[in-house]
Amino acid sequence: MFLINEWLWADISGSNGVRNQSVAAQFLEAFIYSSYQIVIVTGSAFDQKAWEHCRSLDTIGRRLAKLFVVQIRQNSSKALFVSLNDLGELTGDLRSLVKDDDHYLVRTLVMLPDVTLVTTDEPLRKVLADHVLKAISRDDFLESYFKIG
Repeated sequence: MFLINEWLWADISGSNGVRNQSVAAQFLEAFIYSSYQIVIVTGSAFDQKAWEHCRSLDTIGRRLAKLFVVQIRQNSSKALFVSLNDLGELTGDLRSLVKDDDHYLVRTLVMLPDVTLVTTDEPLRKVLADHVLKAISRDDFLESYFKIG
């Protein structure tokens, strides 16, 4: 099971370039037909961006966001929901080592230790590895699990 951070929405919107937008489209299509699941933290920045992109003026980004919502978010076999309010607080050095915007991601990993974060944030991956929490880079994830690269 995977927890994906906001890189997906930057890719879908095209703000990370046309190539990454195309890769995001390939990923969504492959994910829909895979046996994998994602964790969606309701009320999180990731979740809010999904709905924002569904109203985007960018036709491609809007189409991809709607594909995500209809085929993944609304599919109980593809998505596990956790409420932001149900996540425990970060304590100790994790609280100080992780940027505030990323606290919800780490709180989710602490709550669900079998989940792997998929991120482009290398410093965050290092902190998580030091604390025996699972994370993989976006590029390694796409290549290893979906042969997209």
